[in-house]
Amino acid sequence: MALGRAQRLREVIWTTLVFGFFYFYFSLWWLNTLTIFNPFIPLGIVLLGVALSGYLVAFSVPAWFVMRRLSAQWIPLVLATLWVAVEYLRGLGPFGFPWNYLGHSQLPTFPKLAQCADIAGVYGISWLIVFANALFATAALCRWKEIKWTTVARQLALPLAALLVVLYCVIRIYPDHALLKVEAMRQSDAEGTIRIAVLQPNISQLEKVGYYSATSEEEALAAEQQMTSTTLRLLEETSGSQAKLIVMPESSFNSTYFVYQKELHETLARYARALDADILFGADRRETQSDYAARLRHPFTGHSERSFPNLVVRSMEGQPVLLEEPEETVATVAAFLVRREEGLTSTVYDKIHLVPFGETAPIFDRIPFFQEYILMVGTYARGTEYTIFQSDRARVGVMICFESTFASLARAYAQRKANLLCVITNDGWYDPTYVGEHSRFGRWVFSLPFLRTLVASGPAQHFYHSVFRAIETRTPVVRAANTGISAIILPSGEIVRQLGWRERGTFWHDVTLLRSHTTWYARFGDWLALGCVAIWAGVLCAGVVTALRHRRLARAATGEGQANS
Repeated sequence: MALGRAQRLREVIWTTLVFGFFYFYFSLWWLNTLTIFNPFIPLGIVLLGVALSGYLVAFSVPAWFVMRRLSAQWIPLVLATLWVAVEYLRGLGPFGFPWNYLGHSQLPTFPKLAQCADIAGVYGISWLIVFANALFATAALCRWKEIKWTTVARQLALPLAALLVVLYCVIRIYPDHALLKVEAMRQSDAEGTIRIAVLQPNISQLEKVGYYSATSEEEALAAEQQMTSTTLRLLEETSGSQAKLIVMPESSFNSTYFVYQKELHETLARYARALDADILFGADRRETQSDYAARLRHPFTGHSERSFPNLVVRSMEGQPVLLEEPEETVATVAAFLVRREEGLTSTVYDKIHLVPFGETAPIFDRIPFFQEYILMVGTYARGTEYTIFQSDRARVGVMICFESTFASLARAYAQRKANLLCVITNDGWYDPTYVGEHSRFGRWVFSLPFLRTLVASGPAQHFYHSVFRAIETRTPVVRAANTGISAIILPSGEIVRQLGWRERGTFWHDVTLLRSHTTWYARFGDWLALGCVAIWAGVLCAGVVTALRHRRLARAATGEGQANS
């Protein structure tokens, strides 16, 4: 409605920026929970809202151009197409942020609608939402322009009929067909079942951060031992489960130097043998700069084996003996597998999609000290391989934390014959109680009715992405989160086991592994979104050409008028 009533381009841009800022700012308001760890977070959320609203400008400007030139019956179709194009573009590049697309909003309310994600991904659902809303907005806009109802009905009858038919198909017909197909595959095309146990340690992020801010080596060691003992006790609780794969969350072990902790490696190997299960978990990994540089020259070649560096002894006369790293190293956020037969394996997954301004600072990392001391974000290196872990009959693809928002990663695993997806994450950063415990003002703000709901929404928003990854690839997803929400999600999107937010415990379930298969979406990817991008680019080019032509004609008319005078 606002676009249709706007008369000037400047009005379109400012209206979009204001709307976009408030939309993104409040949908991401839960990031204020990070204020306890970084005092610049409130400013960062404001800047994030401004930056993301820029994507909406990339939608509204071509949409305004189209609405001034097309008849009403075409407007809903084109607006939905332009919106999906911009959503897709928002997820690209080092600053990609595919969070809270319109399609994600329908999962809690209309779960059946999500079943069509195995055809076009979440973009198909976003397209339907915008098409439906644009149809009714166009009708209202026509009435605002005092166009007769008979004319409006005649122009919008075909789009309305098409919408009703499509909605009936995607809500009533296709979900039943898709679920029957998944059940048929489970009955006749399964590789077997594997019992999987999930650990949710619920270790406070304040404890984890306290380890890094310890003032002495003894204090840091005591904090690390306490967190490790909590995790190992939960491992022991799975002893009666007869699970063959145990999945633990991201940062299960806090030390940045996990690869050097040989004693802990041996402890995990003993647990794996005693429990007769493989153990999959997340921890930081270190690699020599030379090895990492060699891999960067040939990324995504399928080589997932890693050599772990060893500490070397440095001693000088009259000085205590020190253990140091052999050379310059890089750190990665990684997933490891401990096999009951061989202990900690050399097969490693390094996180590919790092959190912008959380684990890395694209572009700004080139400025000395800016990343570490001004932005106060991590300096991790990105991974270079889509690693498939083998555990009994399970071929496991891992997504770490923020990566679960990228459908392309789950699709890459499906194309590489993974029959199980694991999401390991630590959402403990987003616990609103931390701010309340340390600030009376923060406790008051976070307790306000509207803001109380917003500040607690982050973990649930993150969780919904894992459900979409299961539906898109029709592959079971196991989600292990430090503070929740942990779950086992079937290919249908059904959640069969779950531990809620801030609970500590374990659970297990028999998961059916389907033979290698690919959904339409896994096979052809973002075909709908890419088609929308092509149309968006065409509209944008047409708009630029038209604007230049009008400017040229205006200048010519001005020059002619001056000549005549």
